[in-house]
Amino acid sequence: MNRRCHICGADELRIIDKFSKLFRVTSDSKPWPKGGTLGTCTHCQTVQKSANSKWNSESAQIYEEYTIYHQGGGKEQLAFSETSGTGTARSERIVDRLLNLVPLPSTGIALDIGCGNGAMLRSLSRGFPNWRLIGTELNTRHKAEVESIPGVIRLETRPLEDLKEKFDLITLLHVLEHIPDPSRILRTLIDRLESSGRLLIQVPNLCKNPFDLLIADHCSHFTRGSLTHLFLRNGYKIDLLASDWLRKELTLVASRGTEPRPPDRRTSHWAETCIDWLYEVKNSAKLAASSNTRFGLFGTTIASTWLFQEIKPLVEFFVDEDPNRVDRAYLQRPVFRPNTVPEGSVIFVPLPPQQATPLIRRLSSTGTYSLIGPPPLQLRETN
Repeated sequence: MNRRCHICGADELRIIDKFSKLFRVTSDSKPWPKGGTLGTCTHCQTVQKSANSKWNSESAQIYEEYTIYHQGGGKEQLAFSETSGTGTARSERIVDRLLNLVPLPSTGIALDIGCGNGAMLRSLSRGFPNWRLIGTELNTRHKAEVESIPGVIRLETRPLEDLKEKFDLITLLHVLEHIPDPSRILRTLIDRLESSGRLLIQVPNLCKNPFDLLIADHCSHFTRGSLTHLFLRNGYKIDLLASDWLRKELTLVASRGTEPRPPDRRTSHWAETCIDWLYEVKNSAKLAASSNTRFGLFGTTIASTWLFQEIKPLVEFFVDEDPNRVDRAYLQRPVFRPNTVPEGSVIFVPLPPQQATPLIRRLSSTGTYSLIGPPPLQLRETN
């Protein structure tokens, strides 16, 4: 078994055996079988999948069959306000924060790596109308759609090393966690930045979202500390590191730094705590489903897809607030709006507690059904 850390190179990956007994999910939210390998590097603290031949083979299959935002007919996932329930496209929120918090010129050139069908490029086009934009992807599946966006010069499928331009802004939204050698791509990108250029990274925040561990093709699972050390050891200066741009996500803005800094040697039990909690979530959902009433799961994303596999015979329906995802079938079960859930039903909310609690409070008055949240989880976010 490969026990080499793909972040710092140390042969000190501590494997967590219980993980292999959990079902997994693909990053486009499709069911995936059990059998993954998860560990923690005791040197740099990064929680990670073992980047072995099996992981590479599975990831290649997932990307070959990838269907972006399939639950909503290809439309970008919405982020919802905890208080009002209003939904906004995730990329729109990111660009709004970028405009307000990061000093960028009025004209420039931006590169969006892993651009998919162009959601971030559309938001950049609206927020930076005088900029030139380039997207990169593994294939040309969405080439016509991407290149129709105002300001987009082209869609690239060549390796990043082959690009000749230097960029004022490079964005990687939910890309870095897929890469088994993130240091290599960061060293490549630092040479593609203009002297005053910025690199914008967004990755899942393990501290806020243990369900990220279940995504089969996510190779690295970051906390503030492990993400910070990754960038410092590759010669970047961190301009901003936030966990409030989007719930459950870490957003980092970096620029050219000075000398690379090695990580501090620390130990962490983040992954073990998260895995234990996922087992508690499964058991809590089974208990909630034993009340002889109609039982459903809230959401049509990673967490609900995983839990559906674990307790499939008990689940009759899903519930979602996203108007693009309701009134259709998901995993051969109907998806209800909150105000159309059958009377007397029980709905389990497989979300991290800090997100589930305000949602349950807000939705409790919208129908005659019961909402049950996950068990408590204590994870302290540190730098």
